[in-house]
Amino acid sequence: MKIVVRPADLDADRDILTDLMLRYLTPMSDGARYDWLYRQNPDGPAQLWILTDSDTSAIVGSGGIVPRRMYVNGQESLCAILVDFWIHPEYRSLGPALQLQRACLAGIAAGPYALHYDFPKQSMVAVYRRLGIETSHWMVRLTKLLSLEGKLGWVAQIPLLGRSLIAATNGILRLRDAGKGNRGTCIISEQRVECSDDFTQLARQVCSNHGVCVARTANYLNWRFRSHFHHRYEMLTARRNGSLMGYILLLQDADTVTIVDLFGVEDQTMKSDLVFAALEILRKRNVFSVNAPSLRSHAQTGLLCRLGFYPRESYPVVISAPRGRAGLDGRNVFLMDGDRDS
Repeated sequence: MKIVVRPADLDADRDILTDLMLRYLTPMSDGARYDWLYRQNPDGPAQLWILTDSDTSAIVGSGGIVPRRMYVNGQESLCAILVDFWIHPEYRSLGPALQLQRACLAGIAAGPYALHYDFPKQSMVAVYRRLGIETSHWMVRLTKLLSLEGKLGWVAQIPLLGRSLIAATNGILRLRDAGKGNRGTCIISEQRVECSDDFTQLARQVCSNHGVCVARTANYLNWRFRSHFHHRYEMLTARRNGSLMGYILLLQDADTVTIVDLFGVEDQTMKSDLVFAALEILRKRNVFSVNAPSLRSHAQTGLLCRLGFYPRESYPVVISAPRGRAGLDGRNVFLMDGDRDS
């Protein structure tokens, strides 16, 4: 058995890759996802590499890179995120995984990319380590409980007192947040239309202050969140005298909500107001809990903890620069859950 790697043809290989990804990668794989992620990305089409068994010509894995404009050390640069790495169960050993990942990284090194990043599964950490790349950062899932009904639903079955106990406890949770919002001078409102140029201006103002940060331009936000192939995101904005100061992006899944982005000028009061305005809306929907994945090393993680979010499990993030071009050592890095591929 000989395993070989070849570049994918985004058109000719579309249908078979969509089908294989549905079976071995994600239940959301379909034509809409493929076109959205690989073809419609505002920073350019993706590059994919296919792992094949030369004896059978069968495709047994693939991986790719998606271009992403980012700010690196204050300069807007073209970077890349690694996406959709999968291998057929019968070929899941270190050898094929190394072979495929080397091809992806070689594509990055040969291109114009200042750096690349990845949110790898735990099984990929060993692959990166063999390639000499360490998991340099960690994302921590921060969570805040809004209701105990999801955790202690059995209490509601206690005659007479059950519902009262849960209502009282939820009231205490609500009182802990009472008065913590609406402290600043910004107007918080729902963003119902596409993002316009003021989002690009905010990105230029704020992103350049970070060592590494995705360029959150209007085009990127509209593609990533408003035109998503499946999810429906919600956005609240904070404006002061008509000027955009920041925003929060939310994704609801049943009775749990994830804060996928919290971004804006360095104003903790403004960001706190955005968070508590979102919590007020979510409590009215009887949402049980809110998650806010955030880089463990970033200052915003500390802010969220002060707002009542508690750290749970962590998972690795890889950030690396081809030939060390980006100078990442000691630099501030800002990534949130919305900075994933899809």
